[in-house]
Amino acid sequence: MAPNDWWRWKSGGSPFPAPRVQSVLQYLVEVLGTTPPSPPKASPVEIPAGRFRAATLGPVAVDRGNGLRLRYSYGMSYPDLLALRRGRVGPVTDGVAFPASTAEVEGLVAAARAEDVALVPRGGGTSVVGGLTPESGSHRAVVTVSLERMNRVLSIDRRDRVGRFECGILGPELERHLSQEKLTLGHFPQSFELSTLGGWLAARSSGQASTLYGDASARVRGAVVVTPGGTLRWDRPVEEATGPQLQDLLVGSEGTLGIFTEATLELSPLPAASEYRGVLFPDWDDGLRALQEVVQHGIRPAVARLSDAEETALSVAGRSPGSGFERVIERGFLRAKGTRLEGSCLAILGYEGEAAVVREGVRTMAATVRSHHGVDVGEGVGESWRRDRFLVPSLRDDLMDRGWMVETLETGGAWKTLPAIYAAVRKALHERAAKSKVALHVGTHLSHAVPTGGCLYFTLIAPQPPDQFDEPLAGLKVAATDAIVRSGGALSHHHGIGTMHRPWLGSQRDAASVTLLRAAKKALDPSSLLNPSKVWPEEGGH
Repeated sequence: MAPNDWWRWKSGGSPFPAPRVQSVLQYLVEVLGTTPPSPPKASPVEIPAGRFRAATLGPVAVDRGNGLRLRYSYGMSYPDLLALRRGRVGPVTDGVAFPASTAEVEGLVAAARAEDVALVPRGGGTSVVGGLTPESGSHRAVVTVSLERMNRVLSIDRRDRVGRFECGILGPELERHLSQEKLTLGHFPQSFELSTLGGWLAARSSGQASTLYGDASARVRGAVVVTPGGTLRWDRPVEEATGPQLQDLLVGSEGTLGIFTEATLELSPLPAASEYRGVLFPDWDDGLRALQEVVQHGIRPAVARLSDAEETALSVAGRSPGSGFERVIERGFLRAKGTRLEGSCLAILGYEGEAAVVREGVRTMAATVRSHHGVDVGEGVGESWRRDRFLVPSLRDDLMDRGWMVETLETGGAWKTLPAIYAAVRKALHERAAKSKVALHVGTHLSHAVPTGGCLYFTLIAPQPPDQFDEPLAGLKVAATDAIVRSGGALSHHHGIGTMHRPWLGSQRDAASVTLLRAAKKALDPSSLLNPSKVWPEEGGH
């Protein structure tokens, strides 16, 4: 991989046409009244010498090349990418191992325990919360364990609608095999093209169509997880009243309790029909109430997503000429319906399944939308979002190239608490920005919705001072996370804890829960070999 690809979401250049990028840049300058200084040129990266000198760890070869070590030491958060661009890297893994089977992972873990080497499990490398930072803890070295060679389809059973896979398989490859059997997992996170099944389970991932298909954790029917205390195996085709279930402890543990090597998943029929539509609401409150009603009553959509006015305006600015949204505006549809684009909030509502079910879902959704002053702006808008949904992270690269900070944070809560969380986080961000004299754009959307609540996803864009590294982001993230915790939001809905959220985790767990979690860690990983310094509540904390 070329050096300038180390700090990009995807290699091979930006997928966004230059006119679209320029339109977004122009919008930001107009709204914020400022342009960022020219970003500094990329600096050479000084990679410290590795502390692991052997060619193998147990049965697995360890690659100690500097380029590979650097590439596998970082995820995809803004601080990660900025560090690589500016040559200000922190810890670098001492080597990378590529096991090819569960047996090799078992041998690797046993050897690491005997040789006092910490292990950092890695799937697709898309963590945005510091989950891949190669901390060695008290151990003499740290080796990253990539499962990318473990990408086989082990079995697909159409009768029972389950499939068994090795956990290094990427999203597109998994769905390619399932589509041949007219099945789908229905799990499409924004990182779908780059992330792995094992990463989805370790981080308790939630896909964009989770309103219909559920989160990754809800689909697990069996797994093999290698831990320093032994290999755990379970097979649960149906729910069982056989005491606490292992998956509830291991899914979401972010590689700190064990390494997922195989998983059995419940599957769904490949939808025979689908329809995605765009809807404009006059304000955020109307849109939020409408989506709650859509999700709680009638046929459940696959996608129920709502952008606030700020994010809607930015999205419109980034649409290419001639897109579905532009055509709607050009023919004056909104004016004819008495709705202004300025200040409106765009929702995407998508239905999948049998054709009759999709038709009925769209019909009942339309009635709900009208009752909350919404205007259906057509299928073209919905399909435009669907087509571009995996491209958005690459736009961050284009903005960073021009000196902009782009970072995200998210939280979840009950429907009754979402308005207060939304207001508290935005207030905290803007107050912190004003104090730091930062011109800040905050766009927000409801990204995942279920009958009991949803996820709020915030995107922060600001000029990045060339002479500062941690600011303005560090202060903004602290202010926002404090506000999330105070207002009753979840510390994370689907990004996970990693290192970034760890200081706050103790505030969301009572003493008995922390004791139980620490006991599980001690039982399965007594020497804290796996992914040190992640997830587990710190003493004290925020």
